[in-house]
Amino acid sequence: MMTRLHSSPAWARGPSWAASPAKLLSSKNSTNKPTGQTSGSSISVIRHFSLILGIAGILFVSGCGADKSPDETTPPKESPTAEADRTTDQPAPGIDMPASEPAASTENDATDAPADSEFALPPSGDMPAKDPAPADDPVPSGGGIELPELNGPQNATGSTESTSSTGELNLQITPWEEIQKAVTSTGKITVVDLWSTACDPCLKEFPGLVRLNLEHGEEVSCFAVSLDFDGRKTAPPESYQEAITEFLTKNKATFPNYICATDSDSMYDALDIPSIPVVMIYDADGKLIKKFVDAGDTAGFGYEKDVIPFVQSLL
Repeated sequence: MMTRLHSSPAWARGPSWAASPAKLLSSKNSTNKPTGQTSGSSISVIRHFSLILGIAGILFVSGCGADKSPDETTPPKESPTAEADRTTDQPAPGIDMPASEPAASTENDATDAPADSEFALPPSGDMPAKDPAPADDPVPSGGGIELPELNGPQNATGSTESTSSTGELNLQITPWEEIQKAVTSTGKITVVDLWSTACDPCLKEFPGLVRLNLEHGEEVSCFAVSLDFDGRKTAPPESYQEAITEFLTKNKATFPNYICATDSDSMYDALDIPSIPVVMIYDADGKLIKKFVDAGDTAGFGYEKDVIPFVQSLL
């Protein structure tokens, strides 16, 4: 009876090509063994070798991770157009986009605007309705700007009249013929002073007429007639009104005052006077009884030493 040569598994002994010479010699002699015994040993070796390869394959696959899990599968690449649309519609990763805010209201704009800005808007809301103008109030013309009258209201004779804020100054623009009618119809002694804002002696003596009116106003009528108008169309009588009003107001001339609408040259000829200042005195009947002219025997006259004493002599 013959004994088997492989008491231990073939994979534990190593491959057949690594056998020792003694075993190789014994393998040569194995040809004399029965055929069935030799085939069984080969099959056993092959089985063990296949098992080793299977185990090694399983370990290799488990360690390298050749297959990815379904969750890690790379998604299909999108087309450029779809990717551009998605980029436009969605914010970039990691950036929180604020929700769209409504447009700032008018009230916020008005609050943020500087207080002194010319372009600050009033706060929004219901604005109170503007009270309508009273029915009796005149409606201003010219875009809401009421222009003052240049020469004052027209009087019955076609002249203009200007009154100071106190109501004491009376100034009219009137031709000499109208002035002369008023002068000769007073019913009492009347003193007429012919003067001009361009005449220094006139301005110097004018306060004497004011004093005469204050002292004898109940018995004497005083008139002041300005001869500033020289007939030029570029400087009508109205153009002198402001300067004359300022002078008369300063001197408190509350008696009748006129800007002669007849030019000064015509006045010199009509009254036969060479220059001004001139003071003419009329009696109660309107007759000219005295003329003080800065020429001849009355040259250098004055109210204190000449005019007032003469008027007092008539009272």
